[in-house]
Amino acid sequence: MQSQAEQYLDALVSLELAAKMAERDRRPVNAAIRATSSALQRRITDSKILLILRGLAAQTFPAGALAMMRRQLDNMVGG
Repeated sequence: MQSQAEQYLDALVSLELAAKMAERDRRPVNAAIRATSSALQRRITDSKILLILRGLAAQTFPAGALAMMRRQLDNMVGG
């Protein structure tokens, strides 16, 4: 079983990859983030991360929220 930190990083990287691939393929980035968030909710077991994913999917502009999540993580680890 993955730890909370591992699940968070897995979700974050998966979301960022989906956003980048959508951008590269000229597909709507926000829709790709929402779809990936929904898919991730099936495999994430940590309740706090599930709440984060649900909140992300509900955002008007999930790409902005995803960027904020990355900035916050980078700030926490000193990046």
